[in-house]
Amino acid sequence: MQHRLSSQHQLVAGLQLDGNRRQENRVQTERVPSSEPDTDERYDAKSQSAAAFVQDDWLVDKATTLSLGARLETLQIRSVGNVFDGVRKTYHLASPMAHLLWRPQAGTQLKLGLSRAFRLPEPRDIMPRRWTRPENSSVVPDFIGNPDLRPESAWTLTAGLEQRLGEGGSSLGLNAVFKRISDVILDELLLQGGEYLLRRANYGSASVASLQVQWQTEADAPWGGAVKLSTDATARASRLAGVPGPDNRLPGQSPWEWRVQADQTVQGTRWSWLAAWRWRAGFEAQAPSGRLLGTGASRGLDLALTWQASAGSRWRLSASGLAQAGARETVVRSWAGGVDSYRATTEEVPRWRLQWMLKL
Repeated sequence: MQHRLSSQHQLVAGLQLDGNRRQENRVQTERVPSSEPDTDERYDAKSQSAAAFVQDDWLVDKATTLSLGARLETLQIRSVGNVFDGVRKTYHLASPMAHLLWRPQAGTQLKLGLSRAFRLPEPRDIMPRRWTRPENSSVVPDFIGNPDLRPESAWTLTAGLEQRLGEGGSSLGLNAVFKRISDVILDELLLQGGEYLLRRANYGSASVASLQVQWQTEADAPWGGAVKLSTDATARASRLAGVPGPDNRLPGQSPWEWRVQADQTVQGTRWSWLAAWRWRAGFEAQAPSGRLLGTGASRGLDLALTWQASAGSRWRLSASGLAQAGARETVVRSWAGGVDSYRATTEEVPRWRLQWMLKL
């Protein structure tokens, strides 16, 4: 919702609702004489959030826009069942929002931002059902959810600079992000009854920093028309306060990532196409309980072809994950009795999608 207060001030307000739910039943009845008891386990996990925000977009002068506001958020986590004590928790968060846009000269703009937000755990992460593995070990453990898991909260500071280069549609951009996370969610390894369990848990704070360089331009295609070319490279670094180093970075976060893309609306036709190549560097991350997680480098090609059937409808055929190598994963755990290790390579199949989009 937007409301113009004056020539310099515009009020923006809104509501945001989000929710996830997971229900699972495990029922087993023996029809022949057996010493094994019947099984009847029922689980119901739900996480949802409701947020309201209001901000004032203030046009300070022709070159400067300042947005100030606040966000109120309520989160509810529920995990209930018939084989454990149910858990219901509610969290409240009030946070400021501030964004600055400054255009010191034509073709140049600077952005600064400060915000705070929650991240909800997935319903599977708070459901205390046990997922078993055929061969249980410290590097291939069973998994169980944690009903006492708290949501993450993070302060985020962003800065960006965009500079137009000449009159040919070229531009260069720099974007920096620094994030401070509280109650970061990680996997911890437990030993219960002689078997290993992996469980989500809150592990203090973490800091994350990233720097992205973007460049885009246009070039004449041999078959006619102009092709938009863009590329970006991102460097990331993170540190976990509750996990000793080295390599105590956030799991799943590659330190380097590169992408290049070309797209065009073919002149004089209803067709457009897109091709994008992406590459991610491999890395190792130190996890709680002395586990070292390794992820191999990955690459992939994405293609898309779009036909504008009419002014309000279009067809799009896309393929993602072409020309990609198998995903490599390693888990190593050192302990007093030696070293346990696990290595796996997963061959991923390209994903094809055909979409019809109608504008109402």
